This record gives sequence, structure tokens and C-alpha cells, in this order.
Amino acid sequence: NNEDMKSICFFISYTKDNHSEDMPMIKDLIQIFDKLIIVTNKKITIQGAVVMVMPNLGYDFGFLYRAINQYDISSYNKMAFINNSNILVKGRSLINFFKWGQTNNSNFYGITDSHEAPRGIKSNSYHIQSHLLVFEGHAKQLLFDFFKQIKFERFFAVKDENKLRQAIINECEIGLTQFMIKRGENPRAMYTARTITPKYRQRININTHVHLWEQLIMEGYPLIKKKIVTGEWSPILSNINNKHKYI
Repeated sequence: NNEDMKSICFFISYTKDNHSEDMPMIKDLIQIFDKLIIVTNKKITIQGAVVMVMPNLGYDFGFLYRAINQYDISSYNKMAFINNSNILVKGRSLINFFKWGQTNNSNFYGITDSHEAPRGIKSNSYHIQSHLLVFEGHAKQLLFDFFKQIKFERFFAVKDENKLRQAIINECEIGLTQFMIKRGENPRAMYTARTITPKYRQRININTHVHLWEQLIMEGYPLIKKKIVTGEWSPILSNINNKHKYI
């Protein structure tokens, strides 16, 4: 991996109010990438970033699909796709993750992976979690091939929110990793369920962002889910009061 290759990041910032809680992450990404595109449903002006405003269709993958079809990414060798379901842990940066990415010998990688299978899915559910994905080299073209193969635009017509969300998880989040594997890519994650779950005597197919949220941060993980910060996940979390140390 060449240090001076050009990099682009699509940051999907869907919001119901304003972008204030995303600002630390946005500022971090401006430092890391040659080009940052903020794809959002609400207009925002930020020095050092390009903003694309579009309605929410097909969730994060819908934002990404439309963005990469509207923006010429051919001159970029590294492309990241990050959504705003997390905030940066106080005092941390994503720089270490991207440094790790330069040495991991993979064209398709992310920060966490999962063996969690949605109800009713019997096939291999291993996937790189889509809140942070990176595509390099040939994997960038494979992303376009993937969207074509699953005929992504049909999702724009699905009106039932729950059906749509489930279809995006099954076909896009899990489907994308499986598509990459079948085409010879070697997906990698910096924090793998295989290494972290046995350490804390947990099953491999748990949601580590819920059950091991604090342990992940103690291992160096730089992010925390917004649903932990807002309290939405409080009923299912252990050591919930510790969250104030990290935000």
C-alpha cells in the first residue's frame, strides 16, 4: 500500500436535528482523507468537506449507492464508507485504524466484524460491519458490481420500513461481505469477534457493540454507539453508568 495514494471518504450523516454530535468525527476525517464527502439529508456547511444533500432512501447503502454514482471516484485508490451511528470516544481518532489498514493486506476491510445472524437466515452470516467499510484496488469496482447484481434500486420502492431495514441488513450488509469472499477478496476487521469474545467468555455470535461495548473501548476501539450515548440501549446494557467516562 502506497502512502501517497489518494483517498476519499463518504460520511453518511442522516440526522433528525443537526450535525453537532458528528462534528468531532467529521473533523477527524478531514485530517485523514484527501477528500471528504458528507452525504446527508440536512444541509450543512463545513470547511474542508464537500456536502451532498439527498433524501433518505434505502438507508446508508442508499446514500452510498447514489453518492458513488454521482461522484467520480476513479482517481481514488482508497474509498471509505462511514455512517454516523457512532461518535468518537473522547480524545480518540480513527487514524490508528487507517494505519492498521495500510498493513493488513486486504482490499476490503472494516473496524469490526460479526457472526450474528438475523432471524431466519441460515446461510453464512459472517460480515464486516457496515458502519465503517474501506474499499481499495479491485474491491472498489466490486462494490459497483455488487450493487448491479442485487439490482439495488428496487429497494427504493419498498415502503414498509421494517421489511426494508431487514432486507438491507441481509442483502447489503451481510451480502456484500459474502459477495467479496466469493470473488476472492479477503475481508479483514481490526477488532474481530473471534479474538474479543473468548477473552470475555462470550459467544462468538453476540453483538459486541452491545454486550462488550466497554471492553471494546478498553481494547483501544475509538467509537461508541450513539444509542448507548442517548440511553436507547440502556435496558440491555451492563455497566451503563460508565458511559460518561468516554463521551
